[in-house]
Amino acid sequence: MSTLATAATLPFTPKRVKLLTRPLMRFAEGVPLYVFMESAIYIGKEMKADTTEDKKKKEPAHLAEVIDLATGEQAQIIVSAVPLSVFEESYKDHSYIGKCFAITKLARQAGKQYFGFSVEEIEAPTPVIAKNGETARAAHAAKVAAAKEAEAAKAVTPAASPAPGAAPKK
Repeated sequence: MSTLATAATLPFTPKRVKLLTRPLMRFAEGVPLYVFMESAIYIGKEMKADTTEDKKKKEPAHLAEVIDLATGEQAQIIVSAVPLSVFEESYKDHSYIGKCFAITKLARQAGKQYFGFSVEEIEAPTPVIAKNGETARAAHAAKVAAAKEAEAAKAVTPAASPAPGAAPKK
């Protein structure tokens, strides 16, 4: 018997502060996913090596934090090679962050080992989503600027001087 109370039996209504484990949205052939890009595309965790010798070690997936525009829920998508190259070529410096997209997995073409994708930027469906886009882009720009400042600070930091009274290195 479970000792955990269900939401219906609690004396209060729990309010989510932060979703720590986002569900993974899966692409189905011919069905568009409508998403708001909340983050830059990043490389996920290393995959554990397969114990059989005939299988290659899988590379970590490219992931993005999104909002499913159909449900309003936070989620994650795996960004395969085709949409990844579209985003990198069409949106320099991660400028896709804070924008809405319809991403559709297409049928595999004969002789190809990958699925094609259609990626379309779409209008934000509500003013709230549009405002969140501005906020997400500003937050990303601030993060990039802070990282550049940290790199610049490292570059100008002089090498450590020997402590006073210490013998010079020979």
